[in-house]
Amino acid sequence: IQLEKSSQRKWAFDEVEQLRKKRRLLETDITNLTTSANNKAKDAEVKRDFTLICESNALRDKAIIKQKEVDELLKMIQMKEASV
Repeated sequence: IQLEKSSQRKWAFDEVEQLRKKRRLLETDITNLTTSANNKAKDAEVKRDFTLICESNALRDKAIIKQKEVDELLKMIQMKEASV
């Protein structure tokens, strides 16, 4: 029974670590998308190119979607940690 509980804890810990890793990757993606969006917006101002604004907005939309994924992952991580 003790070995079984230990193995369940190990499995839960590994799962939480995987979720944290995924969260970190998503946060890196969000940072990169936001930086690219800002750069495109600045270029759009200089060049007066509306297509760059559209591209910038599309990148920001992707960043928002990824942020929602991060929020969901945080909830999952908290639930897993509470159950361990």
